[in-house]
Amino acid sequence: MKHLEHDKIFSLRVPTTVYENIKWIAEQKYTDVSSVVRNGIRKELADNLELLDPDYMRKHQHHRIAY
Repeated sequence: MKHLEHDKIFSLRVPTTVYENIKWIAEQKYTDVSSVVRNGIRKELADNLELLDPDYMRKHQHHRIAY
């Protein structure tokens, strides 16, 4: 996978058993762990599109964490 300048990298800590399950899924699909995680994130985003609506985000902006 080609990394683009606008891509963001983050690390994720998961229990060993979760990692082993993800690794098993990756092996069964002839891919890597990162691809399984990215696909899971895409699925979660697709399942929650209503939360990404600009009007919804504007109305609920007070719930955002300010760093």
